[in-house]
Amino acid sequence: MMFALLSGLALAACTPVHGPLVLAGDLAAADPRFAVAPPEATAGFSPAPGSRRVFSESEVDRLGKRLGVEGKAHELCFEFAMRKLPGEDVLAAMGKAIPGAEFELVETSNFNVPEGPLTFARAALPKPPQSRPEDAVVWRGSIQYAEGRKFAVWAKVRVSVVARRVIAIRDITAGREITAADVEARDGKFFPDSERWAVAAEEVVGRKALTSVRAGSVLRANALLAGREMIARGDTVVVAVDAGAAHLSIESRAETGGGLGDVVKLRNPKSGKVFEARVTGKGLAAVRSTETAAKEK
Repeated sequence: MMFALLSGLALAACTPVHGPLVLAGDLAAADPRFAVAPPEATAGFSPAPGSRRVFSESEVDRLGKRLGVEGKAHELCFEFAMRKLPGEDVLAAMGKAIPGAEFELVETSNFNVPEGPLTFARAALPKPPQSRPEDAVVWRGSIQYAEGRKFAVWAKVRVSVVARRVIAIRDITAGREITAADVEARDGKFFPDSERWAVAAEEVVGRKALTSVRAGSVLRANALLAGREMIARGDTVVVAVDAGAAHLSIESRAETGGGLGDVVKLRNPKSGKVFEARVTGKGLAAVRSTETAAKEK
């Protein structure tokens, strides 16, 4: 009974290790007799975080003989140095993944973790439900505690970025053409995802919703269909021209019609020449590149 108690006490005081291998330097920290051995000499593999590696008396004796250590051997216990996951470390790692974002940390892994670089990959950040964009999500990350070894962690967090989005200010039924009275561009805090969100009302006005849109919803550009023609043949069109450092607008006559994003042919009323421009709104277009007059034909 006494032997079992003493053995349990000995195992309770394990020496921390910090790499994939138990080295002679670690042995020396547990047993000063091993201080005579080269500190980088390998003794064996480290345990997994949260578990222990116990070298029996016979193992320690064999290690002592191999490393030139004399004296009576006894059991040696090793475990990875563990700690609680600091919230500030979590926020710092998230900030590296999404610079400029705001994070509200709700909960983190409540188990001890090994020391090492903490990483949260942006691609691993799940989206909250579209109906509840304010919900916190569980973002999974990892700690590299040794070469080639990672320890999984998680954190429940709300993430937002300041951005401009087009918001529906009233319900829009599926298939209905969107008008200027239906939407409004607003600055606010939104979830940072890779969706192509509309940022200006002109991007959606005149297009049709693929599905019904509730008031307060943010509009995705790919959730809309091209609507009726923004420019019809014979219309007078205001064309924005970007010619390097010069920016001007001219009025032209439409030779062909098109919807938002389409390329149409326009005639310069002064020169009579025809050129191409991309439709940017109702009665509006922009030349396709900075090569303006050279593109006329």
